Amino acid sequence: MSRCFSKSSFAFFLALGFALASGSHGQTLYSVVDLGDLPGGSASRAFAINDNGEICGTSTVSNSTRGFFWSESAGMIDIGSPGSGFQIVAQDINNGGVIAGYGDSVNETVGFVWDPVNGSQNVGTLSGSNRTFLRGINDAGVATGRSNGEGITWDTVNGLQTTGHLGSGAADNQAINELGQIAGASFDPSFNLHAYTWDSQNGATDIGALIGKNSVSYANDINNFGVVAGSFLNPTSESVSYVWDPATGLDLPGAVPGAPGDSQANAINDSGQVVGAGGSVAFIYKPGTGVRDLNNLLDSSGDLWTLSTALDINERGQIVGIGDAPDGTVSAFLLNPANTFADTIQVTRGTVRAGSLNDLIASDDNDLSVSRNPVDVQPTISIEFCTQSFISSPDDLTFTLESSVFARANISQEIELFDFSSQQWEQVDMRNASRFGDLTVTVDTSGNVSRFVEAGSRAMKARVTFNSAQPRARFSANIDRVEWNF
Repeated sequence: MSRCFSKSSFAFFLALGFALASGSHGQTLYSVVDLGDLPGGSASRAFAINDNGEICGTSTVSNSTRGFFWSESAGMIDIGSPGSGFQIVAQDINNGGVIAGYGDSVNETVGFVWDPVNGSQNVGTLSGSNRTFLRGINDAGVATGRSNGEGITWDTVNGLQTTGHLGSGAADNQAINELGQIAGASFDPSFNLHAYTWDSQNGATDIGALIGKNSVSYANDINNFGVVAGSFLNPTSESVSYVWDPATGLDLPGAVPGAPGDSQANAINDSGQVVGAGGSVAFIYKPGTGVRDLNNLLDSSGDLWTLSTALDINERGQIVGIGDAPDGTVSAFLLNPANTFADTIQVTRGTVRAGSLNDLIASDDNDLSVSRNPVDVQPTISIEFCTQSFISSPDDLTFTLESSVFARANISQEIELFDFSSQQWEQVDMRNASRFGDLTVTVDTSGNVSRFVEAGSRAMKARVTFNSAQPRARFSANIDRVEWNF
């Protein structure tokens, strides 16, 4: 079992000065995975991905739309149907692997939840309606959508319940976060369609009015900080992406460079990374890096691909959507970042002086600084870094550390990777640390690379230790970048 600390542990260890909380991921290249189709399928679309890399979407089979569940180990699985004659849309998936979606037919629309053990469950409809759509689900199993024109939630305890609205009684809920905050669209009292949020404590909030857009607006996703991603129509009826933060207000990402036209922000993760589509190309956006065409961020696996829409991004930075595959078919894709950064840090010897995980993703001289604890009898600083691989058995793996020390005498620097097969630390590099500016060390692992990836969790761990030969030595270590590359 991995000993990396979870997010729930961060506050405790930070109070003790031993650990630092999670930071955001940096811009990177991506490798493309073609998710393929169900047997006999001719086109597929990926709508959502959870933090375990499990995906849901649709596959077109003989002019029928089928819902699918996909994982690296199981591949693509047909999730079946809540009845006969339905076109199935698997819309969202939570971290428990539970899918929320709907089956559509001429006479009715049935909202459902699905899981690998129990299969599909019809959630029913509100009185007077035969149309129920489920579009989002959180880890508590609360799904959201609309029924009979009203915004709804559903769970196994309370069944279908209506949510609030902006005044007209009509709403279409699109997403729900772990706090139960919902994002969608609702008609205001003047019957203008506005982006809105709703929760049980604060009721409905008119995001369309807050962003100063009285035209049509939509909220497509909401992260766990209450930040909303969506789009609105400008005076020429062109769709424009926006991000709205309750703390900082409106942010307009702008058009994709070289691809003007309609844009729509479809999803946002807790790091503030936004994905969507603009000018018929998939994009990623984060404040400080601007809008980037994902087609320009692909490694060689993306040759001959055209990514048209990015529909979701998880907390690992993995992205799913729709594109044109090299064989010309419309296909669901998964983008795996070609590198990953530390998610958690544990300082087992030493004291944190400054910095955070945000300082470990770029070579910018913003460092994590750790000093030798003067009461420690051993003149040692030791830091463990934890992350998660995107794939269970990578073909290649390198680890990069950029560091320096502040010391009067030589300090040794040892890099170790944890071997999960033997349950032991394996030394991969040993040298004197640099006392005169940052030193970048890249270790190219060999042999059975998967030994450094824990089965199941896909956890990876690295440890760097600084030692002095002088028992009373006072020194500090500065870490500028920690990175795993696949």
